[in-house]
Amino acid sequence: MSYRGHKRHPLLAAVLFALLLPLAACGGQPDDQEPPALNPSSSPELRTFNPTPPVGDEPETTTIRQGQQRTIAGLNIAVLSTSGGEVRFSVNAGPGIDEEAPQNGGGSAGDTVDLDNGYAIAIDEVEDSAEGEAPGAGSGSVTLTITPPGD
Repeated sequence: MSYRGHKRHPLLAAVLFALLLPLAACGGQPDDQEPPALNPSSSPELRTFNPTPPVGDEPETTTIRQGQQRTIAGLNIAVLSTSGGEVRFSVNAGPGIDEEAPQNGGGSAGDTVDLDNGYAIAIDEVEDSAEGEAPGAGSGSVTLTITPPGD
């Protein structure tokens, strides 16, 4: 007896097709119900991420470790160094900041840096890096209060 299994597959496919075709034509909806129409006047709600949080008019205070950066009051501030009671920082992005030419600032506790865009950055506290740490790799931090420009 010869093996005829290879000839049964087309026959099986034809039988299944014949049985499933009427079911596919029904579409799963009753005949008296129309499919829902598209409403061109309604627009879908688009959910997007805003990387720049809204900026309030109240001062905001934050502590940033040396070598870290944080966005606060709309400004992206990176702490470059903390030593000898002084801090050096860079404002890399934010309202009125040219990302190609960030604004640098620094000072010691009690100093205030006024940026060209009207923001004021008060240096509240500077914690020095430990002795002997490489520049830029220290463990120090700074507490800053950022005040947005007034109206």
